[in-house]
Amino acid sequence: MKFLVSGHQTLAAAEHRSQLNYLESSKEWVQRLRDEKRLYGAYSFPDGGGIFIIDATSHEELTSIMLGFPLIHLSKFSVQPLADFEKTSDIIIEAIGGITDMRQHIFCP
Repeated sequence: MKFLVSGHQTLAAAEHRSQLNYLESSKEWVQRLRDEKRLYGAYSFPDGGGIFIIDATSHEELTSIMLGFPLIHLSKFSVQPLADFEKTSDIIIEAIGGITDMRQHIFCP
């Protein structure tokens, strides 16, 4: 399962050097997840924060992965599960394929 994790830092580190250490550790975390083929993308926003696209087998595994993020305790995240567009489209097409056109049921000039 892929998840879109969007977040931003809500609290600053206590001192400048700590902030640098957190950022360096975060870069190492991103690289480790890439090496493990768990991270499909990591992007920053120009005004701060960013997104990750993470592959996890479950919500619980995603929680475990995110708890390893060095800035987790200074950040706020939102998570959206991602569905494959083509597979989802096929499911919807199949579901509505048997539904008759509503114009047959209401008055249409």
